[in-house]
Amino acid sequence: MRRVLGLIFGVLLALLLVGAASAAYLLGSTGAPKATLEVKPGMGVTEIAAQLERQKLVRSSFVFGLVMRYTGADRRIREGFYDLNGAQDNFSLARSVAGRGRPREVRLVIPEGWRLSEIVTRLEGLGLASRAEFETTFRDTKLLSYTTGAPNLEGFLFPATYPFRPETGALEVAKTLTARFAQEVTPARLKRLEALKLSVYQWVTLASIVQVEAGKLSEMPLIAGIFLNRLEIGMPLQSDPTIAYGLNKKLPQLNRRAGDFTNDTP
Repeated sequence: MRRVLGLIFGVLLALLLVGAASAAYLLGSTGAPKATLEVKPGMGVTEIAAQLERQKLVRSSFVFGLVMRYTGADRRIREGFYDLNGAQDNFSLARSVAGRGRPREVRLVIPEGWRLSEIVTRLEGLGLASRAEFETTFRDTKLLSYTTGAPNLEGFLFPATYPFRPETGALEVAKTLTARFAQEVTPARLKRLEALKLSVYQWVTLASIVQVEAGKLSEMPLIAGIFLNRLEIGMPLQSDPTIAYGLNKKLPQLNRRAGDFTNDTP
């Protein structure tokens, strides 16, 4: 009898040890490389746990889900980006996911003087929509009331830094950028343009030419004055930036030998 009891005790002890070792293994750190977890709106424990298992940050999504629920972390899930690493065990990961992550946003930076094609390339790189979607959307000049005569929204996408959510589409991006431009069209500026007999589109075009032509900010008023005088008397602007734009080139790319300066450009 004693032998039987001893055998049973030994088996139970072995099972306990195996269970403890298994639990420690499943709950422990994996040593995986650093990874970023993206928690989107509406994501729950099951999706988060599955994502962490795919990233090899946890060994069992089921066990991690239990940890999230046991610690109450499942009730504190917020959308965001979470920087995690394989040195964290399940409990540490649960605390991180229940904390505050980085905002889910991409930042669009439009420098002054950028052409529409450059803006589209950057937007495509941010993954907000396809190049074709942006090109189509930016041809819709009805998004802004000051675009009479313009073939697209080039010049009306105000240069600035814009934060967007990753799921933002092309139309919302266009509306945001043109709305920022509209803030610059003040009543005082409209009155000044009326006195100069310029439309907003002509103003934008002239400003773009002056910006490229001027070497310094302080030179812009003088250059703008020269161009306005030429327009007043019906004289051609005779500006290299207009040639570069018409040929879809940068100023340094213009080649006199190739006949660039003999082309009839706007």
